[in-house]
Amino acid sequence: ATQLSDARFEKLDARLARFQTELTTALGASISPERSLADLARTAAAIFLDHWAAHRFLIECYVRRLGTGLPTETVRDGLHPPLAEWLSAALTARRIDATHAALAAQGLLGLWMRVGLRAAFEPAARQGAIDVLTKMTVGAISALTEEERP
Repeated sequence: ATQLSDARFEKLDARLARFQTELTTALGASISPERSLADLARTAAAIFLDHWAAHRFLIECYVRRLGTGLPTETVRDGLHPPLAEWLSAALTARRIDATHAALAAQGLLGLWMRVGLRAAFEPAARQGAIDVLTKMTVGAISALTEEERP
């Protein structure tokens, strides 16, 4: 996990690292090559949003923590490089060029973070968030692979 290089926040950064590891593990366990892209995206969105909702207080603390400033590397690489690497590898497995996969992973994670924040703090938005994340993820991946859209 990306550490934000401030000793005042070591415990919070450690909790974030556990949060990220748990999320990546849960997402990895949901992947099955025989499932459709839309089914995978919908399942991942539900896991993601449920994880964020369960850790709403940590997310709120971290959002406040981000207001203290970010190192350039964190802005460039994102808050969770292992998840970006995992997603990039998953996109590469769908025959997306490695450079495009890395960029698409960052773009998708940005999308998921913004929608996830909204749903974490507005639980009524959960189903709409799952629908939006599924459609936008499938659309983005389909645009890069020319796979059939649902």
